[in-house]
Amino acid sequence: MPTPVWITLLASLPLGGLFGIWAERLIADDRRIMNRPAATRREMCARVTVMAVIYAVLCAGLYLAVTAGWQTTEEVRPSAWGLVLRRSYHQVLIGLILVATVVDWDGYVVPDQITVGGTLLGLMGAFLGSEMQLVHLW
Repeated sequence: MPTPVWITLLASLPLGGLFGIWAERLIADDRRIMNRPAATRREMCARVTVMAVIYAVLCAGLYLAVTAGWQTTEEVRPSAWGLVLRRSYHQVLIGLILVATVVDWDGYVVPDQITVGGTLLGLMGAFLGSEMQLVHLW
């Protein structure tokens, strides 16, 4: 029996918060380097909260797409464990994209920690995990 989507939402909130805290650290470093004023604690908390909620909603959408069979193809039929790995892998990639977006909105810069790490993770998943791909939307 699949996990209810609300459990996925609640379980994704802490991880979204961690991605938000990481984004705030990157933003603080960027502001310090560019001699821009630091964000207030209220701004930082609001950004982390919004990131956590957006991340949880995106992960719930991914959960629905994978669990409901919207991403099923004849070529790729992963096992139950493969579906869990696929969802976890894509949740990390969603987090990286979200962090890159928030940092880019603030300082118009995407740090190499995100681009290089995300590229390496994406390539490793593509080469090592044959069950990781999703159906193309175009």
